[in-house]
Amino acid sequence: MSLPALMPLAIMASATVDDDDVTPGVAGFIMTALVVVVVVLLMLDMVRRIRRTTYRAQIRERLAAEEQERETGGTAGDADDTSSTDEPPTLNR
Repeated sequence: MSLPALMPLAIMASATVDDDDVTPGVAGFIMTALVVVVVVLLMLDMVRRIRRTTYRAQIRERLAAEEQERETGGTAGDADDTSSTDEPPTLNR
């Protein structure tokens, strides 16, 4: 590049910049708030999907165990036994 083409860059570099002119302003705040809202919604969706996948895996394990029990010749009374599940015991009132 030639020297006359670089002169505007030298002038801009030597100019003083007011701190108030460099702030993001209202548009920057709105964009930051929008990004925060989107990230929070994505996190909630991710937690919901992970929880759903975990519950489905637990149900598949229980169904597989019940089917295995039926194939091995377990009695019908054993299938109603809830002592082997991961659920907490319930109080009968």
